[in-house]
Amino acid sequence: MIEVDGLTHKFDKDGEAVLEDISFSLNAGDSLAVIGPSGCGKTTLLAIMAGLIPATAGRVTIQGNRSRSGKTSIILQDYGLFPWKTLAENMALGMKIQNMPAEVRTARTKQLLSELNLTPYAHRYPVQLSGGQKQRVAIARAIATEPDVLLMDEPFSSLDALTREHLQAVVKDMWRKNRLTFAIVTHSVEEAVFLGRFIMVLGSRPARIRAMMDNPLLDMENYRLSDTYFNKIKEVRKVLES
Repeated sequence: MIEVDGLTHKFDKDGEAVLEDISFSLNAGDSLAVIGPSGCGKTTLLAIMAGLIPATAGRVTIQGNRSRSGKTSIILQDYGLFPWKTLAENMALGMKIQNMPAEVRTARTKQLLSELNLTPYAHRYPVQLSGGQKQRVAIARAIATEPDVLLMDEPFSSLDALTREHLQAVVKDMWRKNRLTFAIVTHSVEEAVFLGRFIMVLGSRPARIRAMMDNPLLDMENYRLSDTYFNKIKEVRKVLES
């Protein structure tokens, strides 16, 4: 479970708050999409949840633990791949850092290469990969260590529409299979509705939660083509525009 309680953040001690009194909880196996105006503090919230920066006030706990070491993986917009390492080496890096046994790393890497249709590219370097392939490597590296929580900061924003939709489906499929707990920051209402079991709408700075919207039917078959999906998009847009 993720619990965020009274989270407030200022970059300067005497400056304006970026986030103000953010509180919510997310049960294990649920997904959260965070959406709001540009510059409202969505990425800052994600960075605090990941333990990358300390909050000015409030707290974040994951599985009751305030330390996120070894429990949280994050995927950034720029993939974060090392250019001198092959696809497979990049994929296994997190497991190596955590000192997982070599045989476990090898088996897990082979499994993820197969699941993400990357086996033919295992020995290629990032410069030889497409944007979609690089992002699949980043996803695989993040989940290879079996984290409690996966955090994603607009991971598909630089991809073309079809590749973006394909990788959204990949993430949702992994969520279905493993009941992975994840939170994604996005500017796309469509992406938020497709991936978020709950959709958090933030306001402008200082950002507060304007709405926490339930999205219980996102796991239905052909959801992206359903009236339920389009109606939920309208509902989220209405909150954003109000």
